[in-house]
Amino acid sequence: MYNYNLHVFTTFNGISCLFSFIPSHSNIPSYQMLKRVSYKLRQKICRAVIVPIERNPRTNDNIQTHKRKTNFKDFLTRHTHVISYELFHFKDYCLSFKPSYSVKMNSVEMQQFKPPASVKGMVKLDRSKFDDMLKVPTIIIPVKKLQMMLKKLRKYGLKLKHLSPVLALEQTHPDFDSHKRFLFDPRKFETHDELTEMVQSILGSENAQTSSIEFYELKVSYENWNFQEVMQAIIPDDIESISGFAEVGHIAHFNLRDEMLPYKHIIGEVLLDKIPAVKTVVNKLSSIDNTYRTFQMELLAGEDNYVTRTKENSYVFELDFSKVYWNTRLGTEHHRMTNSLSCGDIVFDVFAGIGPFAIPAAKRRATVYANDLNPYSYENLLKNIKLNKCDTSLITCSNLDGREFINTVMKDKLKQIFTEGVDKEGMNVSNISSISVLMNLPALAYTFLDAFSGILSDVDNFNTKVPLPIINCYCFTNLPEANDKWGGDTDAELKHRVTNMVEGLQEDDVTVRFVRDVAPQKLMMCVSFKLTQEIMCGTKKVKSNNTEETEVTTDEPPAKCQKTESNASVSTA
Repeated sequence: MYNYNLHVFTTFNGISCLFSFIPSHSNIPSYQMLKRVSYKLRQKICRAVIVPIERNPRTNDNIQTHKRKTNFKDFLTRHTHVISYELFHFKDYCLSFKPSYSVKMNSVEMQQFKPPASVKGMVKLDRSKFDDMLKVPTIIIPVKKLQMMLKKLRKYGLKLKHLSPVLALEQTHPDFDSHKRFLFDPRKFETHDELTEMVQSILGSENAQTSSIEFYELKVSYENWNFQEVMQAIIPDDIESISGFAEVGHIAHFNLRDEMLPYKHIIGEVLLDKIPAVKTVVNKLSSIDNTYRTFQMELLAGEDNYVTRTKENSYVFELDFSKVYWNTRLGTEHHRMTNSLSCGDIVFDVFAGIGPFAIPAAKRRATVYANDLNPYSYENLLKNIKLNKCDTSLITCSNLDGREFINTVMKDKLKQIFTEGVDKEGMNVSNISSISVLMNLPALAYTFLDAFSGILSDVDNFNTKVPLPIINCYCFTNLPEANDKWGGDTDAELKHRVTNMVEGLQEDDVTVRFVRDVAPQKLMMCVSFKLTQEIMCGTKKVKSNNTEETEVTTDEPPAKCQKTESNASVSTA
């Protein structure tokens, strides 16, 4: 039994240093841990080594509890006792790694179970070069015992595309009619002896007699390897393999690094071959820095068709991927923010996009006011409302700038809600259970927050019985700013950023919640706070001469504010 320590080699001012980290709860070090270590050290890690340390098997630490670390567990339990991860850098603090380990096996065949080495560096797809003969360990099992044996052997069976681990024998074989051949996956065993012992143990428990393990020459081709296996075989070893891509309907979206660009077209072709549902493969060319939150893209392979449909949390969304913003990684957040809504709730979605917040909210019978500046997003939003059969009386859409939406549509509705004695236009204020404001524009949303200060400054009879609005503003962390002024505390930096925009808001009234990782030094967070009467009416609490708390309008000229304070007379804006 082992514990695992993580030893990190790095450099400070030209001096090589070694740091040791002990994972909590004897966890096996993971890629996420390496990222956190890099962030804490503020340095580029040159090399990381995981070293198993013997421990008492009677302790409560159990490696089996860490089932999500399957890759690391696989390496540590089946291969060498020391595993090194070479780290490569493409951006500051952006780490990636490739395992480099040696595996001692008794047979050369078990080490070479992969596509032929001749495809390495291929930039134009030649499927015929993947044809190969591999030697695979097999046993021959009587047909009568086959079903019983498969229950125990299936997890050790060879798993390749378009290939069953159970094959018929050659017609010339004397047992052609009565036996079948079972193929083992050689990658699941460290040595031939380990495979032999496992087979003997299983066969002995079932009183089954088969032939001994032999190596069978299996013909494989391009069709038998999946996308990841093909790309690992093609991409040179000094370049990190593809980590993943996003699927939006029939479109696959990559964000390829510069060193991967020579292989971009072969990546697109292979993906089309391996994932039948994908018809279009694109690569992102620029960051999202324009008004409509879209990015330039290039077609790598497939159809030049960007209009698609995708499904998220049982809702269907139609979009033109080249003209609107869509992020497949926000499905959990969309569900989190809308799952608890009901008919007594009101939602203002300031940057609604094609409706991932607005449509689920309307389907849960909340009253929704959805807005987006992008005319294509607005068109898709209207289509998606019909596509998901939303009650159109519950959702009102607009195509305005976010600030204009706040100062017109949202202001008018809040004024109706919070002013006593005015016509509510059929709205039953007593039934309102919550008012939520969603601002999903992480790069810029916080710059719109000042629009809420004094938004109801002309309301004289403020209705205090209605629940106050809750602002949920999505932001990206600013790590350099947090490091310079807040000791690396990104929550403090976000709170400071938000309170600077909203007059009268205190940092203690702001909560910050993690949403997702964007990059090693960039996180997406949700900043939430309540719009108080003082913020909306543009007033603040001050001390009068008789020490009683009063309210003074913050939007008055300084001289008038001073005169009001001296007379201890207060007017509520």
